[in-house]
Amino acid sequence: TRPVRIWTDKVSKHLGVPPSHEFPNRRKPDDQPRHRVHVVIEFDHEVRGPLVVGAGRYHGLGLFRVWNPEGCR
Repeated sequence: TRPVRIWTDKVSKHLGVPPSHEFPNRRKPDDQPRHRVHVVIEFDHEVRGPLVVGAGRYHGLGLFRVWNPEGCR
């Protein structure tokens, strides 16, 4: 399933979530740091989860949840 739209931002659309730069950089000391962002992915139909993406998924990052516009900032 391919998304129809993808947005990225430093700030999450979910209330109470820290900005992306406040999440720890869980890399080896000699590795270059990776850029971290919050992402909104829009599909043209309902997608069942969980949906987890990115290299950070092995460290507790990259977990998506449904965004309800009524609970947005």
